[in-house]
Amino acid sequence: GRTSVKAQELAAAVLSYLATSSEESVKAIATANGVRPLVQMLTSGTPPAQAHTARVLSEMAKASQRNQAQIRAEGAVTLLVSLVSKDGAADNKAAGAEALHALCAGQPETQKEVASAGGIKPLVALLGEEDDNARRQGAGAIAALCSGNSDNKDAIEKFKGISKLVSLLESSFGPQV
Repeated sequence: GRTSVKAQELAAAVLSYLATSSEESVKAIATANGVRPLVQMLTSGTPPAQAHTARVLSEMAKASQRNQAQIRAEGAVTLLVSLVSKDGAADNKAAGAEALHALCAGQPETQKEVASAGGIKPLVALLGEEDDNARRQGAGAIAALCSGNSDNKDAIEKFKGISKLVSLLESSFGPQV
């Protein structure tokens, strides 16, 4: 029969926990053909399940280029850009940015794909979020997008990303007297 939404959400949470705590778990998820159903959860799951799923995909992308290629082939880049672009929880946006960072690191084709999917503007927008983790993940994804890619650097500047990054350097405690 069909799996309930709650069961899917719980499975995504457990996989996220396992993936972030063990390289062996990441390998086991890949061996169990987990990429396709994980990518599908980015559109069909609840918002918490989508955040957990993005974290699992992030860990898988960090683990190997083979995983990166499979995640891209399943169409995750566009779905992750959509997750970062949606109105909604900062946690979901942060998880999406984290996964995009992992997929873009050292991958020129993925950098281009994220830009083509409209991912730069929402990542720059994350820099203005109140949630510190969302800002941090957005900055990390921007760094990965710009590494060796002058077109993406220009786009970051076009969307006022540099001024937003500079504003993050300012102390939130105000001037010291």
